[in-house]
Amino acid sequence: MDRQATFLLALGLLIVAAAFVSASGWILFVWDRRTDRASGTAAGISHATTHAHHEVHEER
Repeated sequence: MDRQATFLLALGLLIVAAAFVSASGWILFVWDRRTDRASGTAAGISHATTHAHHEVHEER
């Protein structure tokens, strides 16, 4: 395998990996939004009040 073929193979694998990570991220994002909406409407609470950053918790 010459240098150019190796480079093209590595570039192709990088593109495939990036596409896989991107698709996985979008799938998780959509599932998370569906879960938020389902829990908000089922409890009778608007989406604006259920949307919170759970990783940030400040106490005063």
